[in-house]
Amino acid sequence: MLPSLKPKPPECKGCPSEFINEGFAHHSGPSDASIMVIGEALGETEARIGAPFWGGTGQMFRAMLRQADIKDPYLTNVVKCRPWEEGASKYVKRGRTPTSDEGRICGGIYLSKELSTVQPTIIIPCGDTAVQWVFNYFEQPIPGPVTAIRGYVFSVLDKVSKEMVKIIPVVHPSYIAQGNPEYWSITVHDLKKAKQEATSRLSTEVPERFIIGPSLTTVRNTVRFFLERKSTISLDLETLGLDLYGVNIMCIGIAWSSSDAICIPFLQRGGYEYWTPQEEEQVWLFICELLDSKLTKITQNGFPFDLPILKYLGCEISGRCEDTLTQHHTVALELPHSLEFLASTYTRQRVFKGEAKGPGSMLWRKNEDLWTYNCRDCTATWTVWQELNKELDEMEMKTW
Repeated sequence: MLPSLKPKPPECKGCPSEFINEGFAHHSGPSDASIMVIGEALGETEARIGAPFWGGTGQMFRAMLRQADIKDPYLTNVVKCRPWEEGASKYVKRGRTPTSDEGRICGGIYLSKELSTVQPTIIIPCGDTAVQWVFNYFEQPIPGPVTAIRGYVFSVLDKVSKEMVKIIPVVHPSYIAQGNPEYWSITVHDLKKAKQEATSRLSTEVPERFIIGPSLTTVRNTVRFFLERKSTISLDLETLGLDLYGVNIMCIGIAWSSSDAICIPFLQRGGYEYWTPQEEEQVWLFICELLDSKLTKITQNGFPFDLPILKYLGCEISGRCEDTLTQHHTVALELPHSLEFLASTYTRQRVFKGEAKGPGSMLWRKNEDLWTYNCRDCTATWTVWQELNKELDEMEMKTW
């Protein structure tokens, strides 16, 4: 016989879902935990047991926590009861996603108090419902769907405790159970990152030392610096159009560390030329000299796109060329290979991929925004390359 549903406490009185949703469970785990995990709502099993994360997907998530060596986290939900709807017949109840009103009301009654009591260093929201509630609570814009922002570290100020809090979103375990098994290892990786970040409230985001809007002298001196230092560099083009023979280059970014990059513009906002014809000729001579050098050059998806464009424009490309997309195919064929995904997995950079490539043409982005975005592409690629080479070395595989 199934256990009876746990009754709702007096605080639930007046909630529109009080007599509709089933069961109640507050939390599990110590109230002084440094890591707080926030799920969506109760499932059928949790509603009857009276504890969060004990159903099928909850057990999956507990297994991931064990794999990440996270002990005694504080586990809770945005909504403390089980939202449901009719299934195949009126006699079948199936779980559903909580409404925004349910999340706002229940979270305001319980979860906001939990955050002020526990004061965690790390908050791990599981899935879009939890992500939306957490970012709204901290009065932050929601940066995107959880599949696009998972693994990134967001540092925010808790106005109650006056302490910095780190938010690291992960996908909801039900997403993994519904045909996305590759996200099991991804989530374990994200949880391991959360454990590392829990040692301090200070941000671990890498500093940015970008050169944007350079002069001709700055371009020349920077290229000389690369050549004299024999730096490994990463490259990225921002272009208008995808046709190899009709593309317009807006800017070329070059990075030489996880923090340092230069963006060399060719077009400004609205399509205006950045250089005079004489200056642009000199800039291309500097770039061609750099590409024809023996320096190692790194790209992300550059083999089929960036490098052929540069060759078509007359640049000779010498030395060792490596591509992080190709390398990641070798390391983990089953996982996504976009720079957005790789940056969330291998770097400590902020979310940036939506900054310049939103609705509309990049031609109308502010110059500083596009140039900074280009530099971040390059530093992310450089950092990902460093980490992928470590994995390839561990696998006893040679890079190319």
